[in-house]
Amino acid sequence: MEKKRKEMVIEEESIDSRLKTVALSGLVLAGILGSCSLYLLVTGSGDIFYQFLTAHLSLALHLWLPVVEIILFRACYSSLVKREPGFSGVTFWSVTAGFFLMVAGIVTGIDRAIPIDYAPFFYSPLFFCGMVTIYITWLFNSMAPLIAFRRYKLESQAAMAPWWFAGYATASIAAMVTAVNTILGFITVPSGLEIGFFIEASIYGGGHSIQFVHISLMIALWAKISGFPKSDRFGKVAQVVFTLIACLALLTPAMYLFDNALEQTRQSGWTLLLGIGLGSFSMIAAMTVILGMRWSATMAPVILLSFACFLVGGWAPGLADRTSLSLTAHFHGLLGGFTATFLLVVYQSGNREDWRKAFLFGAGILVLAFSFADLSSLPLLRKASTLAGVYSMNPLAATGLLAGGLISGIGVIWIAFDKEKIEDNHA
Repeated sequence: MEKKRKEMVIEEESIDSRLKTVALSGLVLAGILGSCSLYLLVTGSGDIFYQFLTAHLSLALHLWLPVVEIILFRACYSSLVKREPGFSGVTFWSVTAGFFLMVAGIVTGIDRAIPIDYAPFFYSPLFFCGMVTIYITWLFNSMAPLIAFRRYKLESQAAMAPWWFAGYATASIAAMVTAVNTILGFITVPSGLEIGFFIEASIYGGGHSIQFVHISLMIALWAKISGFPKSDRFGKVAQVVFTLIACLALLTPAMYLFDNALEQTRQSGWTLLLGIGLGSFSMIAAMTVILGMRWSATMAPVILLSFACFLVGGWAPGLADRTSLSLTAHFHGLLGGFTATFLLVVYQSGNREDWRKAFLFGAGILVLAFSFADLSSLPLLRKASTLAGVYSMNPLAATGLLAGGLISGIGVIWIAFDKEKIEDNHA
C-alpha cells in the first residue's frame, strides 16, 4: 500500500510539472505576440496591430493567469495537508485541451478579433471552447484551499492555519464570486446586442471581481515566501484585512440588483469598488506584509519590485480616461506584479541566482508601465495604432517600450530554458 501511494505521489508531481510547462508556454507565446504588437505600435501599422494585441492579451489573461493560479491553488492544498490533491490527470488534460483550442482559435480567427474596449476575445468557436474549458478547470481547482483547510483542521487538530492561508482563502472565495457574477451578467444582459457589446456586458462584472483573486494570491505568496510575520501582531492585521477583502468580494453580486449587465459598463460602480474598496484594503494588506516580512529572505527584491509594479498599477488610471494608454500602464503594472511573484514561486526555488530571472521580468514590465504612462498625454486610443507610430511622437517613451519588452522577454526565456528548475521546484 505504501509503495502504491509513493508511485501515485510521483505521478501527481510529474503531472504538475507538465502543467507548469503548459502555463509557461502560454506566457512565452503571449510575450512573443506582445513584442510584435509593441513593434507595430512604435513603428506604425494598420489593423494588424489590434489582431496581435488581442492575441497577446488573450493568452496572458485567459491562459497564463488561470493556469498558473490552478498550480498555486493545488500547491496550497499540498502545503496544508502534506499530500497531493486529486484529479491531477483531469486537470492537466483539461488545461492542455483548452490551450490547444485557444491557440487554434487565434490562428484560424486572427482576422476576427472582436473590437471591444474590455477583455480580449476572438470570434471563434474554438477560442471560446478553449477559454471556457480553462476557466471551468480553474474554478474547480480554486476550491482546493478551502477543502484543504477543512482537512487540515480535522487531521492536525489545529485551531488555525498558517498566517498566509488567509490570502488563499480569500482568493478561493473570490473565484466562486467571479463565477456568480459572470452568470448574473449573462442572465441580465439585454437581448439583441451586437456580439461585441454582448460579450463585454456579460463578463464585465466577472472580469472585475477576478481581480480579487489575483491580488489576494499575490500578497499571500509574499507572506508565504518571506517568513511573514516577524510577530503575531502583523499576522493578525493581515488576517483581518483579508477577511474584509473577502467580505467585499461577497457583496459584489449585489451590483446586479441596481443595474443590468449593459448599464454597468456605462457606470463607474465597478471602478470605484475596485479602486477605493479593493485598492485600499489590498494596499493595507500589502504594507502589512512588507513591514512584517523577514528581510533576510532572498526573495525580498522580487517582492519589493512586485509591490512597485502594484503601486504603478494603482496610480496609472488617474492619469486619464479608460480609453487612453494610462489604462495600459495600469494593466501592465498589475500584471507585472502578479506575474513576477508567480514566476518566482512556481518556477524558481528562491536562491540568489534564481530570483534574478523573475526580477528581470518584473523590471522590464515596470519600464513598460512607465513608458505607457508617459504616452498617456498623447491623443492615442489604447487599443489603436497609428500609421506613423508613436516613435515620431515621443522617441524616449517609444524606446522605453522596446527596452521594457526586451528585458521582460529575457527574464521569461531565461526561466523557460531552465527546465531542470521547472521540474524540481514545487510551489
